[in-house]
Amino acid sequence: MNVSRVTDPNQPGIRYWRPAIYVALQKSVAKDETQTCEFKTLTLPDKSEEYAITFTPGMGTANVTPTLYEGWRLDSLNANLDSKTAENLNAVTGLFKAIVAGTPGAKSAVAPPNRNRAKELPCLGVYRLEYDQMGVLTGFKPIPMPGLY
Repeated sequence: MNVSRVTDPNQPGIRYWRPAIYVALQKSVAKDETQTCEFKTLTLPDKSEEYAITFTPGMGTANVTPTLYEGWRLDSLNANLDSKTAENLNAVTGLFKAIVAGTPGAKSAVAPPNRNRAKELPCLGVYRLEYDQMGVLTGFKPIPMPGLY
């Protein structure tokens, strides 16, 4: 099995995209006129992060089944290998862990309480979470949606 970044439109394999996390903000007004800012996290495909999985059995047979959520996000990778060797099983689980490690959970979007905050976000719009080279959340990038807000 091989997982590689797609560099050619004719590259063979089962395609998937790594997820990008977004936050949608919307103001809500209750009957008593109190206002709150509600948010929802969205997971959408990052079209700059396309990958392909290809299978080439070596000695013996391999039955590998990827599960794609909503047709684009790799959620699991099940493998039945006839060799039953620890090396093969570790390679498959290591691959899956490496893919999942690049996907932050929604809880990582909350800034640590002791950090100075940048200017407050308006309570309307969609924002993409931005990270530095080390994977630390650095901010929110507004996504322009003309005509919607």
